[in-house]
Amino acid sequence: MGEDERLADRAALIDAAIGRVRGRAQSHGGLVVLEVDAYKAITDLRIASHAMSSDPARLATVIANLHRQACERASTAAEQAYGEVIAGPAAPAQAVSAEWEDPGELGPTRITFSM
Repeated sequence: MGEDERLADRAALIDAAIGRVRGRAQSHGGLVVLEVDAYKAITDLRIASHAMSSDPARLATVIANLHRQACERASTAAEQAYGEVIAGPAAPAQAVSAEWEDPGELGPTRITFSM
């Protein structure tokens, strides 16, 4: 496996780990629950029906505060996920050679082709 392939594999692992990250926050009593991904996009928002009858400005403030809290948690989780992937076992660099080649006899390879 070449260096480019190893880097691509590592990037895919990081992307997958970050893609699984979620940050969650809920209001006191759980009337409002908000979840975000690592990119701060809301992935889930649950509002109890009786919370909808409260003052709209207050509900908006609660949602904004929960979004901020969830984003902080997602950011922390994303940093942790990134660190775990980076700290994980890396494939050791290996010279690529066919199993039938003798490393001491590497030289020009004659290629012939006929039809």
